[in-house]
Amino acid sequence: MVFDLLNNPSTRNLVQQVVVSVDKADWTVELLSNYDNLHVCLGTRDVLHAISDTVTPQGIVACVEIPSFTALSKTTKTKNAPLYLLLDGVSDPGNVGTLLRSSLAVGVSAIILLPGCCDVWSPKAIRSAMGCSFQIPIMSADSLNQALHLIQKDSGINCNIYAATMDKSSGVTSIPYYSVCWDHSNSALIIGSEGNGLSNEVRSAVKMGEIKTLHVPMQYGIESLNAAVCGSVILFDYLRQSQT
Repeated sequence: MVFDLLNNPSTRNLVQQVVVSVDKADWTVELLSNYDNLHVCLGTRDVLHAISDTVTPQGIVACVEIPSFTALSKTTKTKNAPLYLLLDGVSDPGNVGTLLRSSLAVGVSAIILLPGCCDVWSPKAIRSAMGCSFQIPIMSADSLNQALHLIQKDSGINCNIYAATMDKSSGVTSIPYYSVCWDHSNSALIIGSEGNGLSNEVRSAVKMGEIKTLHVPMQYGIESLNAAVCGSVILFDYLRQSQT
């Protein structure tokens, strides 16, 4: 991951310092030869264990600056209208990291974290995202209304909002994810928490008709999908539509 960040022009300047294990001489030579002005230090195995939270460190640790996003400024790379991903209380760092990777892979414009989400900059979330955290705008919102305000401010127009759920208690009929046409206007996709699904605020907006619902069809007997799997399936259909 460290070399990926260094090789990417958009993230190169975020890497402030690198500590390399003394038994990784080839990595040290590569770093000193190819990256000017990079602060590189050598450390023993004990040092690497002390500064890493993994049981078996890979032999390289970097101090990386967290990017600051004041606007959702990333331009989507697909021909479809922009898509924003809202994470509604997704608390597992592995799920969040996977959704970040999928989002970057399909050209999502930005990620907005609603209350209850895990810290995207925690070590486990960063490892799960494999560096994608530093390449896509990520902002936090205190409420759904604030998140939608950020999107409107970025795009200048309102957007279609879809929440992934199979819950029928709202009285709203959910549509299969492949029935959504992502190329008509700006859109936002909301993925709920692993245990409780959508928050009360989002559920209320669904009942009021302000948010549409979609789902991933499954065989009988399966109650739900992992949040990262569900979100990724839908996101990659957004990409599929942009390539047809």
